[in-house]
Amino acid sequence: MCKNPILFFMALLLCSEFGDRSQLSGIIIATNYNPWMVVLGGCVAHMTCIVIAIVLGKFIERICKERLINILGGIAFIGFGFWELFAGIIYADRFEN
Repeated sequence: MCKNPILFFMALLLCSEFGDRSQLSGIIIATNYNPWMVVLGGCVAHMTCIVIAIVLGKFIERICKERLINILGGIAFIGFGFWELFAGIIYADRFEN
């Protein structure tokens, strides 16, 4: 495990965003606009999202216990999994050619 939180966060962010749709959008936008402005816009957008996540995380931390958040996150994860499973079965005929 990395001891430096900045390097650890940068590594996690790089791994989570690699091949994401936002990266592909950046490539497409950079073909039409100044690439350095696209980099700057992407940095500002990611920083804004991260700041919002940190502020909301600290706010939620005051209200809820970590165990409750983990349980609710697990329930949401399983719920979305079942939703995708059943939606895939129910709507499979709509996507077939």
